[in-house]
Amino acid sequence: MKYLLYLAFAGAMLHAQTTVTITDTIKTPMGGNWSGAVVVTLNNPATSQPLYAGSETLSGWSQTVTVANGAFSITLYPNDAITPTGTSYTARYSPTSGAGWSETWVVPTGATTIRAIRSTTVPTPTVLFLPSQIRQQGASLGQLLRWNGAAWVPWSLVVGPTTPASAAAACTAGTIAGDVDYLYFCTASGAWKRVQIQTW
Repeated sequence: MKYLLYLAFAGAMLHAQTTVTITDTIKTPMGGNWSGAVVVTLNNPATSQPLYAGSETLSGWSQTVTVANGAFSITLYPNDAITPTGTSYTARYSPTSGAGWSETWVVPTGATTIRAIRSTTVPTPTVLFLPSQIRQQGASLGQLLRWNGAAWVPWSLVVGPTTPASAAAACTAGTIAGDVDYLYFCTASGAWKRVQIQTW
């Protein structure tokens, strides 16, 4: 029993370290307590990339909070603990009467109030891919990679004068060939595309 309690406590502490709770009283411009709904959505700086907080996947994260008499509380993942970096939240306020508005929130670890997370600018992402994502399927750093619809895989370089005779010449998808004028890329079986090599 003692060990079960310890494990439960340790799990609660781990969860507490990866999230922050924002608790506040939302006021109207006239000073009264605000009522309505706040929809909070995590923004993805590169929509094709999944977002993570530790091992939790956060892509598509959104939550709606109903606010009565100004009382607001929400649990969020700190943006400084989410990868890739450069994330933010959009909070859309929909009052029970009157016009709504939106705010950008950037949540640092340790924040507790709405005032502490309001941001006037949307952060710029600095990393769009994790190193583990560009080493999939045996690829290593320094290789030219392509997206095959499911994963990043390396192109195969053909060395020597083996350039295709036409755009429909037989080839294996993912092959690169070249001569003094063009680089040729086999994008699908029997389908070549090319780019011209120019001086500059």
